[in-house]
Amino acid sequence: MDHVFLLLSLAGLVSFCLLLTKRYRAWNGRNKWQTRLFQQERLHRLLADAGLHWKASHVQAIRFGAAAIFLLYAYGSALWRQEELSLMPVAVMTAWLLGTSPVRFSPLGLLVHVRRTVAAARRDGEWMVFLRLYENNRRNPHRSLQFSAFCEQVGPYLPMLRHDLLMLSQRVTVSGLEKAFEWLEGRFPAHHEVFAIIQTTERLGNAEAVRFLHENSRVLTKLSSDRYERRWKAVGQWLNLLNTLPSMATFLMMLVLVLLYVTMIKSQVTP
Repeated sequence: MDHVFLLLSLAGLVSFCLLLTKRYRAWNGRNKWQTRLFQQERLHRLLADAGLHWKASHVQAIRFGAAAIFLLYAYGSALWRQEELSLMPVAVMTAWLLGTSPVRFSPLGLLVHVRRTVAAARRDGEWMVFLRLYENNRRNPHRSLQFSAFCEQVGPYLPMLRHDLLMLSQRVTVSGLEKAFEWLEGRFPAHHEVFAIIQTTERLGNAEAVRFLHENSRVLTKLSSDRYERRWKAVGQWLNLLNTLPSMATFLMMLVLVLLYVTMIKSQVTP
């Protein structure tokens, strides 16, 4: 009877909390406290940067829904079988929520971080490809395309930048070149030099643009080499770790053998 009263009290407390939260719910259906509690905006940015087309609300609903269902099932089955209640289901639920949180050192956080690093490297490579294609487009003045049309034609061949290039093309047509590049630099602040070269080239005529690109060819080459250098540095960290694993395994094996040898000698000496 005490267990039933406890469950009814918990259900009443949850219902009371839900009634209180409805009073502060916005008319557009978005709950600010819920957004802060579930970290939906932060998780949405992490998933978008990692190239994962998952909705943050769906991920959080699965996390907390699975935890709530497991907790209700664990305590409900324990009460049904008249077993003693323990804190083990709460510990399992806490471990599940921590393991699936967007924190970097959780399993989900590590997965998102790795995907984010890979997506950033691919995005950097596609920006270099876009810059080279743009350079070739402006070097042929008789077959040169307008920048908005060029973005629309190149976008489908660059999957990591397809959406951004289409948005850039629309913003150039609607808001102008300067406003469009302000938006683009806000999206990708690390590629300011690339956008500055393109923006300066678009303000020049065909002959001046060809001359400007020729004068800045060394800058373009340096940007490409810096990109490959960053990529190999990131790969080199993992390669160094793999190189140290055999040495660490050999050292641990020698340490275990020494301990076994000392234990054997001690057992023989001890009467």
